[in-house]
Amino acid sequence: MGALLIGILTPSAAAAAPSAPPTPTAITITGPGVVESLVVRADDDPELFAALLSQVNWMSRRGQAPPPEAGTLGPKYTVVVHIDDVPRHSYDLYPLAAGGPRAFRPADQPRHTTNAAWFYGRLTMSEVLRAAGVPLPPQTDSVPTELILLTSRQRMIEEPADTAAEIEQIFVTLRRAMLLHAAVVMIIALGLVATSVLLYRQER
Repeated sequence: MGALLIGILTPSAAAAAPSAPPTPTAITITGPGVVESLVVRADDDPELFAALLSQVNWMSRRGQAPPPEAGTLGPKYTVVVHIDDVPRHSYDLYPLAAGGPRAFRPADQPRHTTNAAWFYGRLTMSEVLRAAGVPLPPQTDSVPTELILLTSRQRMIEEPADTAAEIEQIFVTLRRAMLLHAAVVMIIALGLVATSVLLYRQER
C-alpha cells in the first residue's frame, strides 16, 4: 500500500516542484566612449560579472523613482543581460546623473514587453562600469573597486536577490526614521509648552 501511494504521489510532487530560473551567462555594455560592445562573461570573470549583474538584477519590480528632469542624467550606458548568448533584459544606466546614479528599464525588452520604470541606481555603479572598461572618471570617495567586486561575488553566492526582503527593509528603515522624527517633534513641542508656562507664571 505504501509503495502504491509513493508511486501515485511522486509524479504530482515532481510536477509541482518549481524549476530553477535560468542563469545569466553574459552581459554586454554599450555607450559613449565604448567603441566596441564590452562583453563580460560569467565563466571568464565571475567577480566582475557578479558586480555588473548586481547593478540591475533587482529591477524586475515596479519603479521606485520619478522621471528625472531633462539634462540632468549625463551619459547613458546600455546594459543587456544574456542567457545562453540570447539577450533577455536591457537597462539604461546613468552613473553620472545629478543627485546620484539613475537607471531606466525600457518597456521594449529583447524578448518581451514590460512597464517602463525609473530607479535610483547603486552608488557603486560608476566604479563597476569603469572596472568593466567604460571610460568613466574614478570616484575618489567611493569604495575600492576590488572590494566591490569581492562583495558582489559573495552576495551572488550566499544571498540570492530577495526583492521582498529588500522592500521590507526599506519600509522598516523609513518607519524608524518617522518614529525618530515624531519623537523629536514631540520633545520640541513639550519644550515650547514648558517655556510658555514658565513665562506666563513669571509675568503674573
